[in-house]
Amino acid sequence: MKVATPMVSWHAREPVLSVDIHPSGKIATAGADNFVRIWELGREKDANDPKPRVLTNLSYHNASVNIVRFSPDGKLLASAGDDHMIFIYKQADKPDVSSFGKERQENIEDWVRTKALRGHLGDVYSLCWSPDSTQLFTGSVDNKSIVWDLTKGEVLQYFKEHTGYVQGVAWDPLGQMLNELLIYPMQSNLRRTCRAYTLRQIKRGKKSSKKFKLSA
Repeated sequence: MKVATPMVSWHAREPVLSVDIHPSGKIATAGADNFVRIWELGREKDANDPKPRVLTNLSYHNASVNIVRFSPDGKLLASAGDDHMIFIYKQADKPDVSSFGKERQENIEDWVRTKALRGHLGDVYSLCWSPDSTQLFTGSVDNKSIVWDLTKGEVLQYFKEHTGYVQGVAWDPLGQMLNELLIYPMQSNLRRTCRAYTLRQIKRGKKSSKKFKLSA
């Protein structure tokens, strides 16, 4: 079996900070050039030598983009970066001229920004989708993590008790637990730890709702 390694260097030769793969095989990348790009590997001439082709250039961020992730259902794309912002995109039928950005490159596919999530006060380094693609879990160097309701574009739950950077977040496949990797300041004796939250039924008077609570 032969393996080909296509070279992708379309982020102005700046570092590529994140990559994710769509269920269809498309690739999304995020870079220090402030761009999110979606690619495909063409196999028209030689199946053993795939050629990368840019489908979309998204230039909504004004600082390095640290992470990019497709939703589990493949309909949405999320990105987050050093500008403290989280953006949600979806593929559109009509061209979105605002996404051409500084490079003014015409997109083969048109993805438009549908939501801009503001809540973090520092660089956002990690995000994770809920299994049903309706919520997002994000972590930042502002020592906070947030669960977002993407139907309304609002904060569903804040986690503010941290005293260190939230470096990584994960959502369990059953949707019942959240996990975080925390990085504490070097002067602290506890420099790295992992927190887990479980989904519980919370009663307030006659009303009840489900919230994530720190596991014992």
